[in-house]
Amino acid sequence: MIDQQKSEQTQIPQKKKFCRSVKSKAILSILIIVGLLILIKGIAFAQHMHKHGGDPVSMIIGRISEKLNLNESQKQQLDKIRDDIHLKMESKKQNRENDFDAFADEFKNSSINKNKLIEIADKRENEREEMRSFMLDKLIEFHSILTPEQRSKAIEEMKNMKDKFGPGKGKDDKQDRRPDDNFRKD
Repeated sequence: MIDQQKSEQTQIPQKKKFCRSVKSKAILSILIIVGLLILIKGIAFAQHMHKHGGDPVSMIIGRISEKLNLNESQKQQLDKIRDDIHLKMESKKQNRENDFDAFADEFKNSSINKNKLIEIADKRENEREEMRSFMLDKLIEFHSILTPEQRSKAIEEMKNMKDKFGPGKGKDDKQDRRPDDNFRKD
């Protein structure tokens, strides 16, 4: 009888261990599945970014060009344009970081030198103007490789993108506000 009670007492904890084991296996399985889903989604996102070049301009060009039925020659020329834009943006990245570091150093000082700030702002404005000119040249180059029908399709896609992603199409549907518009009294 005593042996029977001891065996019953030892069996009860085994059932609890079995339940814990099944629960922990289920939870572990769910976590693994969720982790795999996140990994797959991340890989798909990375491939999408790589397909369009990674930077915003390349993504826009990629979205528009997908709808244009480009021939092989046009695709090669478009890839060259995209690569040129990407290289230019990457080459300017260090300048932007240096400009911000110069501003941050100036801001940390006990007093700010207005002339230094003007110098930083002028340098930044010159770089923006250079980039704007470069981008317009690339836009003209993109335009030149398209047929009239493709240009029409491109402008339709640009309108669709503007409607979908333009001002006021953000998370909380606020209107596009420019700093000078905030204080206007019309």
